[in-house]
Amino acid sequence: MTASEQLLLDFEPDPVFTLNNFIVGDNNRMAVNTLRALDRADYTSLTLVGDQGTGKTHLLQATVLAWRLKSGSTTAGYLDLIDEATPPSGSGDEKWLSHFLANRAHCHLVAVDNLEQLQESPMLQEGILYLFNQLRATGGHMLCASQTSLHHLTALRSDLSSRLLWGTEVKIPPPLEEELLNILHKMVADRQVRVETGLPQFLWLRLPRHVRDYTQALDQLNHVALRDQRPLTIHLAKEVLHL
Repeated sequence: MTASEQLLLDFEPDPVFTLNNFIVGDNNRMAVNTLRALDRADYTSLTLVGDQGTGKTHLLQATVLAWRLKSGSTTAGYLDLIDEATPPSGSGDEKWLSHFLANRAHCHLVAVDNLEQLQESPMLQEGILYLFNQLRATGGHMLCASQTSLHHLTALRSDLSSRLLWGTEVKIPPPLEEELLNILHKMVADRQVRVETGLPQFLWLRLPRHVRDYTQALDQLNHVALRDQRPLTIHLAKEVLHL
């Protein structure tokens, strides 16, 4: 297998991301229920729309993992358009497209993350269009996640836009304030690190109410703790994050 072919393989979903450990609240309950029934849906595409930090990537990877556990590892694939490599326009387009589709020929579900990135790449748009048609012909599903509604992705080619709009779009509002502490506890647990008991509560009270800020803070604390061989404590958070 060549290096260019390896770049076309689906990314492996994170085993930490499951539907069972996803924090379900009033803001995302509809999305979770829709995903659990996706294999019985009569439409091809489902698009989750929400800001960064609303759990879209978790839900996509968890759904892929659930399908693989139920039906086999080749039945579902996860594709992050931020990382997907394409050839320069006009250079090996047909070969790239052939590999792109062949690598997913046995999939009944393909999860496409960061769908808004399609606007930057005509080649990826063509690949996703052909993949949609391939899934539709076999009764499969395309599960997408985007920070922008399909109606506002104005740089998409019209035939791809119309096909995605045939499906269902589910919006995920930001989590409610009382749900953020549970999310912060889960983020700590997902990292499998030992922290001082009161640290999540301390961060929740002092950081901006956004999952993105929690992610950045935990990553920064973990980096310093590993570098300096120090425990993850409230004292460390005060020092590093200037809280």
